[in-house]
Amino acid sequence: MMSGFDSGGHSHKSRSSKWRVLVFVIMVFSFGYAIATYQYSRSEMADDVSDYEREIVISSRLHSEYAAHCIKNNFAPYVEHSITRYKRLIDKLPGFPYFFSADFVLSHKQSAYKHEDTLATDKDLLKQCDRSEKTKNVYK
Repeated sequence: MMSGFDSGGHSHKSRSSKWRVLVFVIMVFSFGYAIATYQYSRSEMADDVSDYEREIVISSRLHSEYAAHCIKNNFAPYVEHSITRYKRLIDKLPGFPYFFSADFVLSHKQSAYKHEDTLATDKDLLKQCDRSEKTKNVYK
């Protein structure tokens, strides 16, 4: 028997190179899968943040419209909850594992503060409506 060959006539070197190729293919596949998963999670987070902002815009506009006409409604707790959740999502954006750009994060933070201000204004407007109703009832 010649050294370097097994009983099947194959070289030990060719068998080890097949294993190396197999390990390399598995590593490349794993790396590709990790990158795809990362990109998917970033995309999903960006969609979640945008969806929350849209929900807040719709419910906030409805709440503002009711407040402008002194109609009491139950949208304030929903809007508050949505803004809180939105801000929590925004806080996750700049760090691991998402690493969104500072401009993207700042834009959404400014939007959250704007929504908070709008909600506070609407609540004040509803309080003024309550006060004016109470004074109307006093003078009747």
